[in-house]
Amino acid sequence: MRALVTGATGFVGSHLVDLLLERGWDVALTLRKSSKLHWLEGRRFERVDVDFDKPFALPEVDILFHVAGAIFAESYEAYLAANRDLSVKVFEAARCRRFVHVSSLAAQGPMAACDETTPCAPISLYGKSKWEGEQAVWSRRERIPVTVLRPPVVYGPRDMGLFDLYKTVSLGIRPEIGGPKRISIIHARDLVEGILRAGEAPEGANQVFYLANGETWTIVDVLRLVERGLGVSPAKLHLPDGLVRFAGGLAEKGAKLLGKKIMFSRDKALEMTQPAWCCSPAKAEKLLGWRSRIPMEKGMSETLAWYRQEGLLT
Repeated sequence: MRALVTGATGFVGSHLVDLLLERGWDVALTLRKSSKLHWLEGRRFERVDVDFDKPFALPEVDILFHVAGAIFAESYEAYLAANRDLSVKVFEAARCRRFVHVSSLAAQGPMAACDETTPCAPISLYGKSKWEGEQAVWSRRERIPVTVLRPPVVYGPRDMGLFDLYKTVSLGIRPEIGGPKRISIIHARDLVEGILRAGEAPEGANQVFYLANGETWTIVDVLRLVERGLGVSPAKLHLPDGLVRFAGGLAEKGAKLLGKKIMFSRDKALEMTQPAWCCSPAKAEKLLGWRSRIPMEKGMSETLAWYRQEGLLT
């Protein structure tokens, strides 16, 4: 079997490449000249050099896994370029039997509980751009069968999205934003197992799936796992939702004035202050026979050990 992966140098994409190679797949990766191959060193793959701003061709494969996209952008137009327009370009160039589109729970919007029948109502610029990307690909599914996946919060080795939170806890501070916050979450290895299963299974064609742990978690309980893993007893720092949103807007304005790119913005603050981001993986379990296998306690412990190994946490 032969696969093509976009976004292979990133957190989720690199884990997917590892899994495909472990399973004996021939793997091709779309790469830019500027791509950093840190997580791909020593891996066996075909390099497909592309400039997505110019016409490009893609090799014929069994499954194309479209993982590339932007988690942060400076404007809605930039989000759309990375999460909608790029998806369309890749789909139009695809030569495959299945197109697997990795979206996000942000495309659904914040919910205390949702499944694939729940109407999408994204609230953030990021979420809206991922939803538009989904719709653009979905509308083309008559040419190539499409599988759409919406992961929630993803954690695990190589992730830098949650690193600042872990670092803050390691310094003796446990930030608690507003009132209780509950999330769905999944380890990167569980996620890529689900992505591959959904792409391989005939039942996954022209379907949407949520891939998440069977249980939801409060942010506080996740932070307590981090505390235990780091062996610290941090002081609680309560941050009202309004203050976090104000800080996000301030940080965004400051970054624009200084010409810098930052992860924390008005858009991210809006997402962070929602009371719940929860989804049900029941459909994936029923149709694909997939379920998460890595307990949070074990997954978090291994993740923190990786940060220590990389010299990122002491």
